[in-house]
Amino acid sequence: MKRRIAILCHEADPPGALAEYGIGGLAEVWKEQGHEVVQLLGPGRRVDADLVFVHVDLSVVPDDYLAFAATYPVAVNGRVKDIRKSTLGGHLLRPGDDWEGPVIVKSNRNYGGVPEARRGVPRL
Repeated sequence: MKRRIAILCHEADPPGALAEYGIGGLAEVWKEQGHEVVQLLGPGRRVDADLVFVHVDLSVVPDDYLAFAATYPVAVNGRVKDIRKSTLGGHLLRPGDDWEGPVIVKSNRNYGGVPEARRGVPRL
């Protein structure tokens, strides 16, 4: 059965920007399988689709994007609001913690804050 798949991106993304991301490769596979893939730039224009992938590429997804995704029968990543390391990580070191072993240092923002910088989101 052929499906129509919508990919919800940030409104500031250029059309065709999916190729820069892993989901662009998935979209190509879906097209080869006969499915239709539609890129949505922001939550303004709704198209009929069997499912929507939320691919906003921000550390914190704006509420209007999640509300828009919830109007679809299936919303992949539709409840994922915040992917910051400080929100998801349970093993964080703080000043004064007694730890002498190796650590992994990660920024709190996705991809070092580059997606936010491209969209004019203020630095932390």
